[in-house]
Amino acid sequence: LVCKKVTRFMYKIVHLMPYWDTGSAGLAEVVRELTKAQTQIGLDVSIVALEPRKEFKSLGNSENFNLELLQPKLSKRFGFPGNFFRSKKIHEAQLVHVHGLWMGNTLAALLLKKRQKKPYVCHVHGMASDNSLSYSPLKKKIVSKIFHNLFLKESDAVIATNHTEREAILKNLKLGSQIINLGHDDTISQKIFKQKTSKNRTLLYFGRLHQKKGLQLLINAWEQAQIYKLGWNLKILGPGERSYVNELTQQINSKTGQNISLGGPLYGSAKYLELASATFYILPSENESFGLTIAEALSVGTPVICSKGTPWSVVEKVGCGFWFDPNEQKLAIILQHIAALNRKDITDMGKRGRALILEDNNWKQSATQSLELYGTIL
Repeated sequence: LVCKKVTRFMYKIVHLMPYWDTGSAGLAEVVRELTKAQTQIGLDVSIVALEPRKEFKSLGNSENFNLELLQPKLSKRFGFPGNFFRSKKIHEAQLVHVHGLWMGNTLAALLLKKRQKKPYVCHVHGMASDNSLSYSPLKKKIVSKIFHNLFLKESDAVIATNHTEREAILKNLKLGSQIINLGHDDTISQKIFKQKTSKNRTLLYFGRLHQKKGLQLLINAWEQAQIYKLGWNLKILGPGERSYVNELTQQINSKTGQNISLGGPLYGSAKYLELASATFYILPSENESFGLTIAEALSVGTPVICSKGTPWSVVEKVGCGFWFDPNEQKLAIILQHIAALNRKDITDMGKRGRALILEDNNWKQSATQSLELYGTIL
C-alpha cells in the first residue's frame, strides 16, 4: 500500500466499540493506544462507546480522549448504541472503525452505511477464532442470519492482528483481511523497568476473568506443581462477571494453604508496577489474537509463560519465556522448572524480553498501517 503525505487532521475517524467498562478493559486499552498514536500522526480521531454495564466499573477518561458515551438500547447484552444517528462525532466522521464482532456496534455501522453511505472497517480482535466461536454459538448463528453476515459482506476492510488471526478469518468468515500489528507504549514501562528490584517469588495472572482464559487449568496445575511449598505465590487479578468470579473464589478457597490470591483490576502505573513486581507473568488462555499483557509484562523485564492459544511462540525462541500446550501436567512441569531457576537466569530472561518488545512492537507503526488502509478507502 502507498501512504499519502500526512497532513494534520487529513481524515476524521470514529472508533466504535462496545462498552466503556472494566469488562472491556483489554479492548479499550488497544483502542486508546491506537487512537493516541493516530492523533500523533495527524488523524482527527474520536471514540464512541456504550456506558458501563452495572456489573462493571467505568474506565473513566483520565487522559481526556475525544470520547462520547451512549446509552445502550434494545438488550444490554447485545449493546446497541442508542441515538447514534444523533452523535456529532459519528456524523462528522469520514470512516467508522468498528471493534469486535457480534455486538450492537456492528449493526450500528451497517445502518450508518445503508443510510449515510459511511464506510467502515471491521477490526476482529480474535473473535473469529474456533475457540471464540464455540461460546454462545446459537446466539451468534441467529445474529449472523439477521444482520451480521451482511455486516461482514458490506465491510470495506477486515483487520487482523497477525497471520494466525488472518488464517482464522479466512477459514471461519471466508474473508480476506489486512494485518495491523498491535504496539506498546514504553512511556511508563521504561521508568518502572529501571527501578525493578523485586525479589518476590510470584506468578501473576493479570487480565479479564473469563472461562476462556484458562484460570481453572492454572489453579489445578499450581496444585500439582506444589511450588507454594517453596514460598511461591499465585496472584490472579482482573475484572470479571460476578458469577464467574464467585466460581473462581470457590475453587481458590478449596485450595487452602496454597498461597493463591484473587483481586480486582489495576490501571496505569499501578498495573505496570504489579507486573514488574512479579517473578513471572502467565497467560494460560485458550485463545488470544494478541495478548497485550504479554507485551506489557515483557516491557518491564518480567519473563512470561503463555499458552499455545496465544501467538507468542517467539518467547521461547528468544529465551524470555515458555510457550506451552494448555495441559495441566505440562504447565505443572514448567512451574517446577521456573521455581528451580536462579535470580540471574530470571533477570536475563527479563532483559531479553524487554529487548524483544522494543524491537518489534510500536504503536506508531500500527497507526501508520491503519492510515494506509484508510487511504485505500477514502
